[in-house]
Amino acid sequence: MKKLPDSEFAVMQAVWAQTPPVTAGQVQNLVSEYGWKLPTVISFLKRLVEKGYLSTQKEGKERRFSPLIEQQNYLQFETQSFLKQYHGSSVASLVNTLYNGKSISDSELDDLLQWVHRKKEENDA
Repeated sequence: MKKLPDSEFAVMQAVWAQTPPVTAGQVQNLVSEYGWKLPTVISFLKRLVEKGYLSTQKEGKERRFSPLIEQQNYLQFETQSFLKQYHGSSVASLVNTLYNGKSISDSELDDLLQWVHRKKEENDA
């Protein structure tokens, strides 16, 4: 798996947000904030097919697209890559950076602590 450019990731998010298979027009509606014309969206979809992220099939006059990569799998890949590149694979470094940068609230920190305790109990069981 390879990191997607932001534009292709936006298109994948639009595909994941819908029940597949989806048309280029449906994707364009969800990425309308970018102002991309339909041919641009179609180009992104074709690239994602070539990269193995989407499959395509023709139905009548339209092409429909379905994800081959689950959103959770891609997010896990991206997160692990980010963690390795910027924090030396240290979750503690990431949390410390978020906390010191005021990007994580005390209530989020409490939620994180509860999650850590649950995971520890699961591992100990």
